[in-house]
Amino acid sequence: MEQPFSLKMIDDNLVLEEEAVKIKSIAKRAQLQKRHSVIGQRGEVMLELSRVAPHEWEFVYPAIYDDLMNEFHTGCESYEEGNLDEAERIFRAVLAQMPDHLDAIHHLALVLSERGLPEEARDLWEQTVRIGHKAFPQDFEIGGDLLEWGWLENRPFL
Repeated sequence: MEQPFSLKMIDDNLVLEEEAVKIKSIAKRAQLQKRHSVIGQRGEVMLELSRVAPHEWEFVYPAIYDDLMNEFHTGCESYEEGNLDEAERIFRAVLAQMPDHLDAIHHLALVLSERGLPEEARDLWEQTVRIGHKAFPQDFEIGGDLLEWGWLENRPFL
């Protein structure tokens, strides 16, 4: 005995109910996978804010970001050891390859501040805030949407 089937209308199309469920599932995933891209100084995608669940977002970085992390961490080690010349050189080298690398901008500002150049450091920190503000799409709800602290990708913005 054949199973009865039911039909549903979706966007003026008559479809089987099981297909309607699949279509709704695909549409919901597409809505959740919404991304907002931040374009860097050179016109490249610097990072994207990606919706991973309703009211939950995470940052996605381009491949060059990961490629530069070893160099960036070497700069951090130089900074922690008090070798400001080497740290500055490394952070500037990272920024030459990716001008909107937030962590490198911040750490360069730390170096400049420690060198007694607070105005230059402040300018860099203000630059990171401007970049950060551009990262959030208009439909990001402050107080309602979340950037999870546990995801390292989100930390430069928290």
